[in-house]
Amino acid sequence: MGRKSFEEWLREKEKGSFLILERRVNRARFEEWCIPQLLEKVSASRFSWVRNREEWEEKKKELLLPVLFPEKEVVFLEGIDEGLALAVAGESPSYPLVFFFFLPEGELTRSDWRRFPWIVLKEEGIFEPFLKNRLQALGLSLEEEARIRLFRLLEEYELQETDIEAFLRQFRRGERIKEKDVEVFFEQSERVLLFRFLDAVGERNASLALQYGYRLLKEKFPLALFLSHLARRFRLLLQLYLVEEKRKDLWQKREISPFEMQKVQRMQAHFSLSDIPRVFQALQMADRLLKTQNIDPQAFLLSLITEIVEPKKSLD
Repeated sequence: MGRKSFEEWLREKEKGSFLILERRVNRARFEEWCIPQLLEKVSASRFSWVRNREEWEEKKKELLLPVLFPEKEVVFLEGIDEGLALAVAGESPSYPLVFFFFLPEGELTRSDWRRFPWIVLKEEGIFEPFLKNRLQALGLSLEEEARIRLFRLLEEYELQETDIEAFLRQFRRGERIKEKDVEVFFEQSERVLLFRFLDAVGERNASLALQYGYRLLKEKFPLALFLSHLARRFRLLLQLYLVEEKRKDLWQKREISPFEMQKVQRMQAHFSLSDIPRVFQALQMADRLLKTQNIDPQAFLLSLITEIVEPKKSLD
């Protein structure tokens, strides 16, 4: 079966009790926006999560218990491997009141998945109704290229409704928004500048990193936040090397955006595992310098980025 958007699936008559749900939105939006509509679609009154084999064994025992008033239920399979997911799919007909949604963490390699409905949930699906309502309320229109660019930024930089509202409110009633308008406005966004700064560092592109870094400095972005964001990005890289965890930030105990994890994975082409202790040492020294001396912000950033991206070569 081919892939379809979440919105298309909502409009169709449901087929099958085991489905693949490709989630490209953060957990908060998924839980607040997607789950209620999903439950309503299948007429289920509750949902639960299964994240490993032990939890599935416990869930099976629960599903087999007799109940006085049977209810439809949704079970999300998250963080489990393909083998276990396929095993659950094979057993799913035994639970006629249960809808299973498998949330894969990466590319699925087995051809068996072609026979299951595959739903894709994107930021665009969430923000499209919001954007349409705000454009109508403000008397504005949006070129198709501008809409595509806007949704790409939403996914990549995790923009919020408030960012979109601020962007729309700069236009007068009756104006038509162009792609260039989107680029110019969000090119000045602190969030976008920060992500592009981190991406450039991750690609060991010192000149581009400094370009975005200096623009952040003009916006009074604190030097200490440069250090904390860089430390987090390299900590995620270390986590990826050591335990290959792609779903959660084990240090902060929260979910990682799939788009951010893609950026971290690309860093592996530029920074080896042996580079990371040196990077953390540079961040530690920069932190000590920041706390003990009054340093020029641009000089501080130049020294830091040079040390991370272009370390001094050994004379040996």
